[in-house]
Amino acid sequence: MQKGQDIVEENIFCRVGSYKLQDKILKLKLETDRGDCCDFEINCYQNNIIRFNYFPGNKTAEISLVEKHPETAENIMITEAPEDSEIIIKFEKLKMKIQKEPFRISIFNDRGREIWSQARNDLNVGLLPRVPMFCTSNSEGSGIKSIRDSFALHPDEKILGLGEKFTQLNKRGQNVESWNYDAYGVQSDRAYTNIPFFMSSRGYGLFFDTTARINHKIGSGQGSTDSYSLKVDDKNLDYYFIFGPDYQEILYKYCQLTGFSPSPPKWSFGIWMSRCYYETQEQVKSVAENLRCRELPCDVINLDGRAWLRHGKQTDFVWDRERYPDPGKLIQDLGEDNFKICLWENPYISETSELFKEAEKLGYLLTDNKGEVYKINWVPEDFCGLHNPPRSGIVDLTNPDAYKWFQDLHRENLQMGVCCYKTDFGEGVPEDSHSYSGLTGRHLHNYYPILYNKAVYEAIQQETESGIVWARSGWAGSQNYPIQWGGDSQASYSGLRGALRGALSAGLSGIPFTSHDIGGFYGDKPGKNLYIRWLQFGLLSSHARFHGTTCREPWEFGEEAVSNYRKYASLRYKLIPYLMTYAEESTRTGMPLMRALPFYDSNDPLCYYFETEYLLGEEILVAPVYTPDNEREIYLPRGSWVDFWTGREYSGGQVINYRAALDIIPLFIPEGSILPLGPEMQYVGEKELQKYHLYIFPGKEACFQIAETGDSFKACWQENNKLGIEIDSQAKSHQIEILGERKPDIIKINQEVLQKKHWQWTEKGIKLEI
Repeated sequence: MQKGQDIVEENIFCRVGSYKLQDKILKLKLETDRGDCCDFEINCYQNNIIRFNYFPGNKTAEISLVEKHPETAENIMITEAPEDSEIIIKFEKLKMKIQKEPFRISIFNDRGREIWSQARNDLNVGLLPRVPMFCTSNSEGSGIKSIRDSFALHPDEKILGLGEKFTQLNKRGQNVESWNYDAYGVQSDRAYTNIPFFMSSRGYGLFFDTTARINHKIGSGQGSTDSYSLKVDDKNLDYYFIFGPDYQEILYKYCQLTGFSPSPPKWSFGIWMSRCYYETQEQVKSVAENLRCRELPCDVINLDGRAWLRHGKQTDFVWDRERYPDPGKLIQDLGEDNFKICLWENPYISETSELFKEAEKLGYLLTDNKGEVYKINWVPEDFCGLHNPPRSGIVDLTNPDAYKWFQDLHRENLQMGVCCYKTDFGEGVPEDSHSYSGLTGRHLHNYYPILYNKAVYEAIQQETESGIVWARSGWAGSQNYPIQWGGDSQASYSGLRGALRGALSAGLSGIPFTSHDIGGFYGDKPGKNLYIRWLQFGLLSSHARFHGTTCREPWEFGEEAVSNYRKYASLRYKLIPYLMTYAEESTRTGMPLMRALPFYDSNDPLCYYFETEYLLGEEILVAPVYTPDNEREIYLPRGSWVDFWTGREYSGGQVINYRAALDIIPLFIPEGSILPLGPEMQYVGEKELQKYHLYIFPGKEACFQIAETGDSFKACWQENNKLGIEIDSQAKSHQIEILGERKPDIIKINQEVLQKKHWQWTEKGIKLEI
């Protein structure tokens, strides 16, 4: 027992008392040494997914995040070991052993290799366990407070995921809390979007179907370096073992449970321009005019928190008419110049707003223990130099009437021509708050971002037929309401690196579309070099938005910054057909656009170590420069690679030192690739796709098919050292660059020799137009 405010008692379930198979579910009775019992169910599903469900009497959890359960596996075989010490279950490619005493579950693949088990042999010198066995912590008078268990970690096992985390991608050795915070930056273990799902290099994933707080000790010194221990602040423990064995398959199966992301609208892959904040309507128009006059591509203007709303009234959806006298005309004028408008919001309503009184009267706000409106300071008073709004109430989105009322608040602006809302905040539900549904903040806190983003996403979809939000906070299932952005990064090189880690960790957690604040959000105005390095990385991310507490328009940083913006914005817009192709793939597979190196080769230890480079799709390796030194180490995994800028070939499996001039971000193309680029544009949809620029690094064979048009390209080596290229495209012309190839003797198109004046050879490779 432990003494505190409550008397807490642990029930350790150490043996299987009895079991039976009923309706294809294995039902166990677990016992403590004192003879107390609990029910524990095991469902074996198709596709090698196993559900473990502990419940103390009431089988229904507060909230389930699973959209659809798989079909139950067929041909489940259950036997006992000869000595009656184990229950053995076989199905599909897995075998599970349940040791009766001490209670322990182990799972083996079809080659007999143990890939996962509960930790029961992690002992200290006194032969006492270093980590908890499966147990509940009971508080006198209030029942179960939490559940704990521990799982074995193999010596070389790596753990990836758990949300948009800014720490090292491999969570082995870390203590991780699954609880949403206003993280105050991207350089700590706090996170805006936590997801109770991870993947292991041993070929499995674990997904915990709960919205409660989880504390994970993942081979850390606060427990044991050999085990992963968790504490779930819930009375139920409902989790899924997902066998891959590769990461792509694990992620796909996780999304089968929680949902696949729809593709954001095509225009969203253009550039978003923002700052915190545009003070007047004239200032917004000036920025838009400058972008078009300077021929700097952009699709979206974001009006942030203090831009369009009255000071101290956020968020009541009422324009500040002193600074924005005619918002309808502003939206119309920007639309005529092919700009979309995104408006900032949060789900809190200031007590000084007229809307607060309406919501309070209707009972549409979360309440405290006394039944009064729960008021929070959503920007803490210790924020220096930023706006400190009045206390606010939180819209109770568990109330169906409040949910609809909140959605309706968005419609006037959407009908006026606004295309998107930036759904900021959402992490502020207090644990002791109460809701219409009966949920307290203990379970609503992490779930609230799902309700918030869903409500706004649906309203946008209903009014514009293009579902999208620009969301900060999230939980398991957030991929259903794209897209996520990485919160408030510091304007520093370490802020850049933190934003990169967060985006890659989100991708490893089932969120395919992510972004970050190019230039960093807070701090001193970034220097020119930092701004350029960040824009290079940002424009080669899933989505791209410039944003900060100071200006982020490129001309504010000098002509070199403008030149780099133009160069990389041009490249980004040429990549739209490519990005949209991988976006379509994401909707089917769950794979992110920005792919950490372990997706490329999960068996290569260096792919886990080099966590500041990634694949954008499959054909581009991006290695952002995140120091002021203009150089970095780059790891090129197995295979052959070619430098996109120079055509120089490199063999894989090596680390190279790369010096990058300020206008260069290192980019590499893997062997067996065709990278298709479309036309230059000032905004998405400006030009029809009448010409492709194809970069080819063929290897034995390379192919690519554009999802939107069906245009396809193929290159493969034929007999007598001939490279054949096939193009099935509606485009009228094609520019082809074959990277890294030696000078050819002859080039033929449809068996006709192409005259040398129509092609050229340089050190970068072969270039021709057809």
